[in-house]
Amino acid sequence: MSESATGSEGRHEYVMQLLEAAIRIGLLFLLASWCFLLMQPFIPLLAWGIVIAVAVYPLHARLTIALNGRAGLSATLITLFFLSLLLLPAFILLDSMTRSAVTLYEQVSAGALTVPAPPGKVLSWPVIGNKLHETWSLAADNLQAVLVRFAPQIRVLGRWLLTTVMGLGFSLLKFCLSLIIAGVVMYKAEAGKLFVDRLFARLIGRRHEEYVAISRDTVRSVALGVVGVAIIQSLLAGMGLFVASMPAAGLWAFLVLLLAIIQIPVLLVLIPVCIYGYSIMSPTAATVLTVWCIVVGLLDNVLKPMFFGRGVEIPMLVILIGSIGGMMLTGIIGLFVGAVVLSLGYKLFLIWLDMEST
Repeated sequence: MSESATGSEGRHEYVMQLLEAAIRIGLLFLLASWCFLLMQPFIPLLAWGIVIAVAVYPLHARLTIALNGRAGLSATLITLFFLSLLLLPAFILLDSMTRSAVTLYEQVSAGALTVPAPPGKVLSWPVIGNKLHETWSLAADNLQAVLVRFAPQIRVLGRWLLTTVMGLGFSLLKFCLSLIIAGVVMYKAEAGKLFVDRLFARLIGRRHEEYVAISRDTVRSVALGVVGVAIIQSLLAGMGLFVASMPAAGLWAFLVLLLAIIQIPVLLVLIPVCIYGYSIMSPTAATVLTVWCIVVGLLDNVLKPMFFGRGVEIPMLVILIGSIGGMMLTGIIGLFVGAVVLSLGYKLFLIWLDMEST
């Protein structure tokens, strides 16, 4: 009886310990899940802010030395510089779109907006030629009638444009917040480095320093070699198109940015724009614009080898999947973060498998 009672008490104690452990694990899981849900809206902002901070930290370090060790001032100046690079083109684009919309509204209200007659070759276009020619001719003769006829479609298009503009504005706000986060991360760089070292040491063990170095180099290389080059090409293309007074210059520059990030030649956008330029500007101006766009389109062949470090080459497919997947998951800001995060994961996975090529 004594042994039976002892065994029963032992089993009871074991069950109680197991139950207590399960409750503790459940509470920890609940707390972790709750924390994740609270942080989830800010994860893309934090990720992009950290990527920017890691990418431009060498500049921050040199500027801090030049400013006699004032890291806070250095981080503030860099943050303000990047905010100006982001906000100035955005304000120019917003002003241009607003002026164009107001002018279009005034012309439509006053009946002063005219549509040229369609060329005869439109009729020869397959499938849509006859219908397009009929609608185009009606718009040339009586624009108001066309506006009334297609009012439902125009309202749908207007709502879509409004939603798109609001989405772009929200993305712009998130970019600004990410830049501010990057400034804070740069200012607290030493504390951040200690935290990352402790985290990797806890997760990986003795090889944590190697993983930290590879992570840093991968983030920096992809951020500069992919995202940085794309931003440079987009800014230069936008400047050329803006100086040439090309309609919707900001839109074309944004398309250049998208194509450059997903590793598609930007000349696919710029060459048709240049061809259109010959119809609205002088041959000399159009030729100058074409030469400028060709230089911008080929610029990545020069910049990428400069920005990509040795041993951190990432397959184009990884960058493409990361960019598109990031954009589908979190919007425009995910286009930038996705390429960096997936490239980092790919690189660490290869090292973990000891398949790193030398």
